[in-house]
Amino acid sequence: MAIGIGGTALGVGLLVLRSNDHAGVVQAEGTESAAAAPVGFHDIAPRPVPPVLDQREPIAPDPAGERTGAVASNTAVISSFEPKKPEAKLPTDPRDLPETTLDELRKKRDAIRKELDEKSRPILSQRFDDNLAQHISNEQSYSTTDTDTKAIYAVKMIPGEGTWRTELPRVGYEDLYTLKDETIRLDSAIGGMEFQESMNKSLVEEALRNR
Repeated sequence: MAIGIGGTALGVGLLVLRSNDHAGVVQAEGTESAAAAPVGFHDIAPRPVPPVLDQREPIAPDPAGERTGAVASNTAVISSFEPKKPEAKLPTDPRDLPETTLDELRKKRDAIRKELDEKSRPILSQRFDDNLAQHISNEQSYSTTDTDTKAIYAVKMIPGEGTWRTELPRVGYEDLYTLKDETIRLDSAIGGMEFQESMNKSLVEEALRNR
């Protein structure tokens, strides 16, 4: 049921709610002020809502042994972890490569020869351009000598001009001759090991024949 109360200066509306148990009045705001509620009506305070009981079951304390065991288990997992070891890097200087076996000796010698060739090739080529070469013959052919085995040299065959040879002096190119001398040493070691392996193989074959 809605009741309207009029005044000369303002208008107030009251909305009355009724039920079997209780009645309540909601007062609307006026433009200036709120009018007094009629006799017999007053605001009814809302009934307090009973607190919601915690329905969760109480958690029983864990036995000391169980918690201690859990911590010990976690500790065991952590302690068993081993960091990954970094992979071993090959030496950047081929002279640092191992030379225990015959295969290692060959790989080391070839690696040093490759580095020597990469460093000496542009220098030898420039010597030809600078006319720092010796004319060997008018033929386009060349046979190595004993001197060549210990030298850093290059041979160039030019059609119509024959064969030219240039060689790096040791003075001023000590670093290159350090590599050259190392290849000579490795060649000697490889030859000695190859001979020893050949002798061992012959002895084994002879022992098998004499059975």
